[in-house]
Amino acid sequence: MAGSHRIFRVPAIGEVWSLKGEGRRHPKYGDQVHVEQGSLVQPTGQLIINFLSKHPAFDGLGIGKAKATRLWKNFGSDLYEVLRQGDLEKLTYVLAEESARRLVEAWRTVSEEAVIVSFLDDHGFDGRLADKVRKIWPGDALTKLNENPYWMLAFAGWEKVDRMAHSLGVAQSDPRRQVAAVEACLYQRLDAKHTLTPHAMLLDGVCAAMGARSPGMARAAVDRALGEHAIVATGDGYQPLGAAVMEKTITNYLHELL
Repeated sequence: MAGSHRIFRVPAIGEVWSLKGEGRRHPKYGDQVHVEQGSLVQPTGQLIINFLSKHPAFDGLGIGKAKATRLWKNFGSDLYEVLRQGDLEKLTYVLAEESARRLVEAWRTVSEEAVIVSFLDDHGFDGRLADKVRKIWPGDALTKLNENPYWMLAFAGWEKVDRMAHSLGVAQSDPRRQVAAVEACLYQRLDAKHTLTPHAMLLDGVCAAMGARSPGMARAAVDRALGEHAIVATGDGYQPLGAAVMEKTITNYLHELL
């Protein structure tokens, strides 16, 4: 048994999940595992046979258990790498070219989800975010997050994202961290329904986020964020770029109406 707070979605037939929990005996239904944590993982070894023949993502490809078994017998554990690389030439030893192409496309989609779920789980994020992350950066999500972990601020708060960034080797003074700290403070104000943050308030917020002992580091971070066009200066305050663009668009529209 697993509630929605223990597992991020309903498992599909053929998938492999890693479950942690305790065994209990139900008076009517017998032995059960009460799940405390459930994570989607990539299949290994011969589990790929059931995965390819039963998972809904591969429906309509004409890959039943017989063909999935032939793929395993032809390539063995190398089949995972053949699919990952999209090696159609090798796959056509067993499948028609169109089936091989569609198989590779489907494999990329389902295998990417498992990798992203594992990555997010390792860093303390809810697995439910995996689908959102994958849709924003299809086929390239982990590359993007390793390139700049602070892009996860679109989905989570500063403290959690900053911890992930540190675990990935981002230094305290890294320019990516400086800009992200500024954006995080403005996002926090935006969540409180404020589209403008006064200069002094932003400096205080950035100092607190970065653990800076002097306002000089905060000022440098704000200047960098301005230079990278991540934020917009307005009068004696600052706005996140998105909020500034939306307000400017509304202003222009009202001018046109007048």
